[in-house]
Amino acid sequence: MNLFTVHISTPASELGVIMLSSTAGYTHRSRVLVKRRDETSLRTVLCPAIRRSNCCRAHQREEQLRAALAAEHEQQLMRTATEMHTLQCELLPDATPSLESILAELRRTPPYVHWSLDAAAAERMAELRLRHCPYSHQRDIHAVLRQQKRLDAKTMKEEKQQKQLSQRKEGSAMVETRRRRVFNGLTPLQKCVVCLLWQRSFHIPQKVVCDVRRRMEEDLLENEESEVDVNARVEAEEQQLVSVTVCRPTLGVVDLSSIPHIVAYISQHPEESVILPETFEHFIGGDGTSNSNNNNNNNNNNNNNKKSSRIGSVGNSIIPSGLTEKQVDISSTACAHELVEAILWTLQVINEEMVQKRENTPHNKLVLRSLTLRRCDITSADALIGALRKQRQETTLLALDISDNRLMNLRFLFALRAHFSERLLRLSLEGNPITRKPDYREQVRKSLPKLTSLDGKAIRRPPLSMPYPSTLSDTFRLATTTTTTTSSSSCSGSNNDNSGNSNAVVTPNRRVLRAEELDAVMDNLARFLYIWETRRVPWTVAEVEKQLQQHRRLSLKRHKNEAGTKRKEEKEEQGDEFILPPEEELDEDNFHHRYLHPSAMFTMTLHDQLSFFDPETMRLATEVEFDKSYTGMRLSPVDVRDLRVFDVAMKGNSRNLLLGRSVLHRFARGSLNCYTAYKYSMYPQQLQVCHHLGGAVISISKITDTAIKDTSTKPVVSKEQEQEQPKKKNREKEKEKQKPGSKKNRLEMESSSSPSPSGVFSSNTYARKPTFYIVTMHGVMTWRSPSMKRGECIMAAYDRVVTFVDNALPPTSALERRRGAPLLVFNDHIYLRPACSGDRVCYLAHSHERVARLVVEFGLEACGVGGVGLVRAVAERASSDAAAHATLRLLVFGPHAVDAEIREACEQLLQQGQEQEEKEEEEEEQEQEGSEEENENENEDDCTNSADRRYFDILSLITSDCTAMDQEGNEEDNNKKDDLVESIPHRVTLAQVDMAVAFMNSRYTAAFTSNRKRTDGKEEEVEKKKKKKNKV
Repeated sequence: MNLFTVHISTPASELGVIMLSSTAGYTHRSRVLVKRRDETSLRTVLCPAIRRSNCCRAHQREEQLRAALAAEHEQQLMRTATEMHTLQCELLPDATPSLESILAELRRTPPYVHWSLDAAAAERMAELRLRHCPYSHQRDIHAVLRQQKRLDAKTMKEEKQQKQLSQRKEGSAMVETRRRRVFNGLTPLQKCVVCLLWQRSFHIPQKVVCDVRRRMEEDLLENEESEVDVNARVEAEEQQLVSVTVCRPTLGVVDLSSIPHIVAYISQHPEESVILPETFEHFIGGDGTSNSNNNNNNNNNNNNNKKSSRIGSVGNSIIPSGLTEKQVDISSTACAHELVEAILWTLQVINEEMVQKRENTPHNKLVLRSLTLRRCDITSADALIGALRKQRQETTLLALDISDNRLMNLRFLFALRAHFSERLLRLSLEGNPITRKPDYREQVRKSLPKLTSLDGKAIRRPPLSMPYPSTLSDTFRLATTTTTTTSSSSCSGSNNDNSGNSNAVVTPNRRVLRAEELDAVMDNLARFLYIWETRRVPWTVAEVEKQLQQHRRLSLKRHKNEAGTKRKEEKEEQGDEFILPPEEELDEDNFHHRYLHPSAMFTMTLHDQLSFFDPETMRLATEVEFDKSYTGMRLSPVDVRDLRVFDVAMKGNSRNLLLGRSVLHRFARGSLNCYTAYKYSMYPQQLQVCHHLGGAVISISKITDTAIKDTSTKPVVSKEQEQEQPKKKNREKEKEKQKPGSKKNRLEMESSSSPSPSGVFSSNTYARKPTFYIVTMHGVMTWRSPSMKRGECIMAAYDRVVTFVDNALPPTSALERRRGAPLLVFNDHIYLRPACSGDRVCYLAHSHERVARLVVEFGLEACGVGGVGLVRAVAERASSDAAAHATLRLLVFGPHAVDAEIREACEQLLQQGQEQEEKEEEEEEQEQEGSEEENENENEDDCTNSADRRYFDILSLITSDCTAMDQEGNEEDNNKKDDLVESIPHRVTLAQVDMAVAFMNSRYTAAFTSNRKRTDGKEEEVEKKKKKKNKV
């Protein structure tokens, strides 16, 4: 039966604040809470004055006051610059300083940087006793975005299709009229953002988008030029025009770096054609596309000059002159909401245009996946994160870059952790003052655990294939190996396909689990689970032998003096019939000190959607006695109460806020504390628990210390000394060696299977650390109450890691020594999640969303078609998520980014792919000559199919950490564990993709076969005979 889950979402925007009190508290319809809402919530609500009279006087007065204050501040700055210019001309008549350079220097001074227009406006409004209006004053864009939110719901799919059909029938005239009406109601910041995003790229002087002097510092210091030459060179570089790409619609990438400076430059230089005339015509009037095509075909310079002058005047009226960076400060709530609304509306406009062009082809909706705001002078990101949250971008945003700003605190991490932690993969805060905090990276990584890169550097994460085994169990495969070279080579050849390593050879020096150790670990695991399923402690082998000996001795003593041999033999035969006494009941006195280590640790984690009680399907039998339509469980009152208590006990633990979600976490340390945690959480006394160990996937690994006694330096003993030793000691040693769990047997096995290390301190030193056995299980647990029917239960999937250690504790008595387990539980971690109704192992199918996530995770947005094509080709060929990640890591960052074990094989694969590329170069050039002319006319953002491309040009925006270093290197090379691997622009062929994916599939893809058994020689012969009989 499936797991019953109950997940109720209560967003704060819909329910407001709910407070529990004896007077019923507040509700979401309270008039008091409407006035107490924050500014971020009010920015998404249309102003009541706009609804009544289409005019808000308070907002108009505030805008006029802000413009006046900004102009006054600019005039004061200009007066200071002119005074300094005149003074400099008087003192240095030979020098020719420019007024623009002095203004640029004054804008970098702390008084100008820290001056806030919002604070000055609030102070002036308080003096004039004016009221601030916190509502939104844009009716048209507010209605469009609100309607789009409704269409995004799952229940409105049909309405969305009808709207698309109606847009196609309406024609372009109605769509253009609606678009112009919305555009006329936008603010200057929004109009500038919309125009730049729609035209995808623009040309602007380099000084506006970057600090040229800082970038040229290293070159200037090396050349040692004079100040005059340096200034002339810097000015020439600053005036150079550069092309900036701000939008890639199909990838959902938006780059609005330096947007306040760009808006100010466009406003102060209306003669510059940063915004193209076609863009103005598209949003103001006329058919921009037809005009642009006519201009391109006619190539008439006179008409172009007239058109640019006319559009320049219209643009000057749309974007008023005199705007400064302070008037478009993205740190303020109003500008942040205006920016996000403009981005979303532009993507919606581009989406509608693409739908009209592709009437008969399917089209994926454009969404915002990556947002970059570098050098925007942002002092606080709370307003920006709040605006993205109010527009419901937490479900699509994957990358956020707000580097090179002036962020002074990490307060916005609370909002990111609460709403963006599940989807956000990349975050960049480089260049902000907050990055100089000592625990900055650790705090961000704990708040956002799913980040794959921070500040352009890949976050080192554990392998995706762990703790899931690559095969059913390495132990079952390696248990049949022997220490001889011949047997090891045969085993490696037979298991080559299962392990996935074509070059892997099982050497005699490799430490593997013997069959005796495997049986001991599995027996100890089965006993541990059996105790909690039956609540009885089974007898150990030593205890059974002791009781059997005592029974025989008592029987012999009773009948020792009896006469008659027949009578004596009959009594002895009756005394040999031994019956085991009943097992002990589970108690505090017979479990925790026998099966748990004194420093044992138990950790339990629950999925946020996991629930153990569903009131809709678990009801009282008396309530639904006459309800024939009810198909759920009919339980007794006691069972309903117990299940509710069980649900509360499992979920009522401490919340782990570091994960960013309501994931429940329980922690216990010590044998008695772990026993209590087991008893009152996962194993309630009222319910029947079953682990289904027979259907679980189990993997066992062994961890030993490298410091082992060196047998090569063993002292020489003469034969006479050996013969002088008593025979009893030799017999005791032989008996101890025959025991599977004995210390000597373990040491001899390890010394035989592993070479003597060179770093041992002394030759007579035994292992300093005990041997650990790590058991990884993946299966399903069920809980059943007495009133449940045969097919009814509560089911949950579990991933459990149990660590066993040898029982080397000194026994308190002989009884405890016999009844104690040979292996103790040292660590037990279990993760419970909802059980799927289908197969246990599911492969994530290829989808547009998954491709977009991988593109963002590996920083391939700048590659355009090449990055998306490579990710799509890998995703189509990979058979597991781990194989896809390993392949992309190899192809993007090179062989140095993979494990040292497979580095040589990966280098050979890449070389083979290059050789195959050289052979097919001539054929590819002939095929591409005709296709290049067709592809030039297509849109650059349209991604072609991965099967049609023979190569991919790759360049990653992030760096990757070296996962492993070469074992044959020096100590200096081995200590460099934090080295970074940067991605160099290179080309990846389709042949290299095929080879790399095939290799990674064989290594990382799990092959789960639960019915697999160990095969001996006799079983193989029996199988061959059966096959012959079937053929006959």
